[in-house]
Amino acid sequence: MVVSPLSYQQTMMMRKEGLNSELNLLIIVGYNALLQEVVKQLLSTEQKDVKFVFNPFSCVQCKTDFTPVWKRDKPGSKNVICEKCITSNQKRLLKSEHTAKLKTVFAKALQKEQEIGECVTE
Repeated sequence: MVVSPLSYQQTMMMRKEGLNSELNLLIIVGYNALLQEVVKQLLSTEQKDVKFVFNPFSCVQCKTDFTPVWKRDKPGSKNVICEKCITSNQKRLLKSEHTAKLKTVFAKALQKEQEIGECVTE
């Protein structure tokens, strides 16, 4: 990219005087080199100031992208779960724990009933 720092009138004046003059040539080349270096530095600093763009969250389970509360799937994980899935997971966990307790209680009750039945038949 060649950019002339000199105005159009200055460039035309130097052409009229003759570009054979080494001083005029050095001025044009020097200004162009300086300007190109400044432009390069400005562009390189603009590229360093890259802003991070975060994609919107989406739930790992139901794929929704809107909820008032997000929670990480596991600590340190990038996966997030929406509030609805959090509550449904908690309900499912409580239900499975409750069902497991009921099974053990009913199994013990059945065992005692069978023992009582054996005692009655004897």
